Amino acid sequence: SLHSPTLVRPGCEPGNTQTACFDDYEHLGTGAFHTCAIRKSGELYCFGGNKYGQLGLGWSATDESETSRVPGSQTWSAVAGGNSYSCALTAGTTKELWCWGLNYDGELGIPSVAAVYTPTRVPVAAPGGWSALALGRHHGCAIRDDGTLWCWGGNAYGELGARPGEAHDAAHPVALLRVPR
Repeated sequence: SLHSPTLVRPGCEPGNTQTACFDDYEHLGTGAFHTCAIRKSGELYCFGGNKYGQLGLGWSATDESETSRVPGSQTWSAVAGGNSYSCALTAGTTKELWCWGLNYDGELGIPSVAAVYTPTRVPVAAPGGWSALALGRHHGCAIRDDGTLWCWGGNAYGELGARPGEAHDAAHPVALLRVPR
């Protein structure tokens, strides 16, 4: 069976025993097929399905059962998982929005790409940076430090804050506007 009837403790380095597992995780984001977590150091680790690069480790048709550090010099403060994609906020003063994985409905907030396999900065201005992040199946939303709510991706059910048909999918983050009823 592929299901575990007992709790499993991810975060152990390959070959180590349970006593050599990481014990300093602070933030967690789960997607449909994968999981990512941030350690106290700001390092990002991911595991699970990687068919569309949602682990940020580069493209691989192989699932990653071992917890792997996402490469790069960034430190992270928040992470979230969507269907086959992930997004995270950098730590420090910049607090940038980065996404990677499948871009089926513009859920990466990065226009004109089908997928990206490593963390890529979302090209949208955010004076003061971002303070919170949440992802759905094919859309994402984030709150800027100025308190404004921004969303991107699919709008089939009105998940961008507009009635279906009144707003198209948004391939880059847009300020959430209330549509008159």
